[in-house]
Amino acid sequence: MKQITQIALSSLILISAFITPGYAQSTGEKTSRVQLGFFPPISTNGISAGEYTNTISFNALVGLSRNVRAFTFAGLANIVRNDADGVQWAGLFNNIGNKGSGASLAGIANISKIHYRGVQLSGILNMGNEVVGSQITGVVNLAKKVSGVQFAALVNIADESDYPIGLLNLIKNGEYTLGVQYDEVGTTAISLRTGSRFTYGIIGLGYNYRAQEKTLATIAGLGVHLNCYPWLRINNEVTAQNIGFSKNNTFKVGYALLPSIRVGQHWDIWGGLSLNYLRSGNVGDGRLFSSKPIWEKQTASLRQQLYVGYQVGIQYAF
Repeated sequence: MKQITQIALSSLILISAFITPGYAQSTGEKTSRVQLGFFPPISTNGISAGEYTNTISFNALVGLSRNVRAFTFAGLANIVRNDADGVQWAGLFNNIGNKGSGASLAGIANISKIHYRGVQLSGILNMGNEVVGSQITGVVNLAKKVSGVQFAALVNIADESDYPIGLLNLIKNGEYTLGVQYDEVGTTAISLRTGSRFTYGIIGLGYNYRAQEKTLATIAGLGVHLNCYPWLRINNEVTAQNIGFSKNNTFKVGYALLPSIRVGQHWDIWGGLSLNYLRSGNVGDGRLFSSKPIWEKQTASLRQQLYVGYQVGIQYAF
């Protein structure tokens, strides 16, 4: 029993020595190998938590540091006043006041005010001034300059971004086109394409005259430009189209290979073939389906096809 007590006391002394704050001899800044806490000022760095450079910071709710060198975790939020390197992981948000690098992971938002090198991954929002790496989120990415990929389920916003991947990409030095398109199922749509000279998003609203109940159609998708010549591009697009709004609506998803020719400074004329999957709850709506499908399956309440179609259009580039 005496030996166990001595071992326990020795272990506590070693742990205390390891996490005890100190000073960097070269700069005089306050340093700590490990910060443990619940929220400021209830932590091993106390009321001066915001003045410390920590190697590791682990906090049940909110963590506050001046700098973090390797890893910081908080159940709710990490607040780093200056620089953060390594992994920043928070249940809600990470806020870095100056520069960051590594991987910033948050349930809601990552905010880096000056420069971030690495990956920002969040559920709703990523914000950065200059990002070298990737921004990945479920809703909105916001930055001035991104050297890498911006991926958002909805919107990317930046002054400069070569690889924005989202339905709507508001890039200051990017490309915007508004056009009219037509496809093999009889949908005529006005479509907006936004992005860069490499990647872009597609949203469209149209009307289908072939459907049994003539109705509106909505289109969403992503595209990649292959830039061959100033007057020629090969566009690769993956789109989803919904026709109708009832329980018997028709849904189409497909890939299209679309050569595009620039006419003058602003007009593009394009068209090509597509590979499509079509399903409809209205099995009697035969005019929407191909007469020569690659594959087909039909039940009393659902009809499905895999087939080759086409798409043509004309658009104005702003």
